[in-house]
Amino acid sequence: MTDRQLWVEGVPVAFYVVEPELDIRLGPRPYLHPGRTLGGATVTDPLRPSVAPRRIAGDAGGRLLLHESRRVAASPAPLGWWLSCDYELTAPPGPDVVLGGPATSGYPGAGGMAGSSGVPGPVSRGVHRCRGHGSGAGERGTVAGADCRGAYTLVFEGLSGDDRWFVRTTGEYAGVCAALAYDRPLALAAGSTLSRPIRVLVADGELTRAQVSDASPAR
Repeated sequence: MTDRQLWVEGVPVAFYVVEPELDIRLGPRPYLHPGRTLGGATVTDPLRPSVAPRRIAGDAGGRLLLHESRRVAASPAPLGWWLSCDYELTAPPGPDVVLGGPATSGYPGAGGMAGSSGVPGPVSRGVHRCRGHGSGAGERGTVAGADCRGAYTLVFEGLSGDDRWFVRTTGEYAGVCAALAYDRPLALAAGSTLSRPIRVLVADGELTRAQVSDASPAR
């Protein structure tokens, strides 16, 4: 797949960069930017969060860890548009693949970002409220923010099993992801596949709790 523009009813809403030109030590991965509401408010940050170059432990010794299949699409919604990020992670033959993070290694509150996939982050600067950190399947994470074009709301859904929403707000940006190993490791047996249908509602304005609750799930 090459880089491509996502459209909703004739409006360009996001640009999907498949192969970023970044140093391997920064963990390059596909991302969406710019992402916008139908009214033109930018909801993604122009660059990755500020991180220092780091050594990737062993680069896994050259061993294949996981196969990933991903589908990214945009569709209209009554309150804006839905970003759909469907993905599958399949463990190759060999030992189990164990997903984990700082919190699963004895650092409570560190978040468990490792083992996350399929959700855009960070979102744009100027975020003034986030909800849903630590919430699980059946619940939604939300981010409310604004840029020079106006206010916006993002609503995240699609967790399964023991997944949790991880929401982090700093002075510069908000980061949101689906943490597959939030507070305990997650093992994938050889040949097994884990799949998730992550959805993000991108809406103009600051939605009420009732509007967030009533928003029809994407299909």
